[in-house]
Formats: sequence, structure tokens, C-alpha cells
Amino acid sequence: MADNYNVKDASAATIAMAAKEISAVKWVQNLFYGLVGGAAVPVAMDSNGVLGVQGPGQGIPITSAPLVANPSSTLTTVANTTAYSAGDLLANNSTAGSVTPPSLTVGRVAASQVKLNRFRLRSAGTNLSGVNILVDLWSSAPTFTNGDNGAYAVATSGAGAYWLGQLTFAMQQLGDAGVAAAVLPDGPMLLKLAAGVTDIYWSAQILSALSKTSAQAFTLTAEVEQG
Repeated sequence: MADNYNVKDASAATIAMAAKEISAVKWVQNLFYGLVGGAAVPVAMDSNGVLGVQGPGQGIPITSAPLVANPSSTLTTVANTTAYSAGDLLANNSTAGSVTPPSLTVGRVAASQVKLNRFRLRSAGTNLSGVNILVDLWSSAPTFTNGDNGAYAVATSGAGAYWLGQLTFAMQQLGDAGVAAAVLPDGPMLLKLAAGVTDIYWSAQILSALSKTSAQAFTLTAEVEQG
């Protein structure tokens, strides 16, 4: 037999409910029953999994707190040791048409709202001390005029419509890895994802020379609040 939960209605009478009968929506309805004069409380869960409560004539929207997530993705450069010059693209292919910018799944569900607070960049290797890397964020993956180790030049027509922001990482060497953290210059980004979308994309360019290791990988991690 399931445990019962006792709650009070607007007249202070006790109502017993079985635990198995209380869904998330029902639980909120009962919780706010007494706040609106004993009237039934309309409660609904939206497509983002967020509960909303609206009391009759009250105008009181109630929503849950955002979730925190740390999605990450990795860009693995081409398997050679050709040194990068300032302004070069970091990419997964030497052929421009085959470059695939990595994606970050920042949304818990499609078309949701997210707050991008901070980002961390990490790369294994002992060659990162003093290296600066610029990361661009995109709502749609751009294409490039050149491949890995070529000059950073976006080829996508109208790419400005997909550009979200830019981060500068000043790498420091910690043992066998280079690490850095960065925030957007104007503070956290509040982003409403498009219908059917949970991901954003990123691209990277070197701002100072780098003697790379073969197939060197760079992992970007986001610190996200999800609505």
C-alpha cells in the first residue's frame, strides 16, 4: 500500500492522497490550492518541462528554477605537426569544404531558453603556454574559405545572421595540458533557441603562433543555465 500524504484545503479540512496518485502537475495543484480561495488551480507543463501555475484573478505565474549543465565538444585538428601562424583556422580537415565545426548541446529541449555564463577550453599537450585562441559561437554551422592551418576566413554568405558572440582564451600550461576560461565581453548571453534546435556551434582561430602536436584536440565546455 502506498504512503498517503495529508494536505489542507481552503477550509482547513484534511485531504489524504496516495503517493502514486500525485503527479508533478497534481502536486503543484494541491500545493497552491489554498492560495486562490479553494478554487481549482490550472497547472500545465510546457514543452520545456516547466510547470506553470495561474490562480483565478491572481496573475501569479509560478515556474521552476533553471537547471545547470556543462555540455562539451571536441575539435580534433589534422594529423600533422605543421606550426600554426597567428590568424590560422583550427579545424578538423585541411580541405575547406570538409571542415566541420563542432556543436554544443546547450538546450535541454528544442526551442528552449538558455543562459550562457562561462566557457572553458582545454587541450592536452605541453605547447600551450602563452597561446591565445579566439572562439566564435554560431547558431548555425559556418563554412570556411580555407581548411586547417589556413587563414581564418568565413565563407558562408550572410554569416553575420548566425554569429552569436566571441571568446578569447589566454591559455596557461598546467602540467600536461593547456587550460583557460573565458566569458563573453558583455556578460552572460540569454539565448532563445529556434524551433527544433538544441545546439550551437563553435569555430576557433589562433591569435599567436603555435607549434602543434599531431591531431591535437581542443575541448570546449560551456557553463549553462537551462530553462
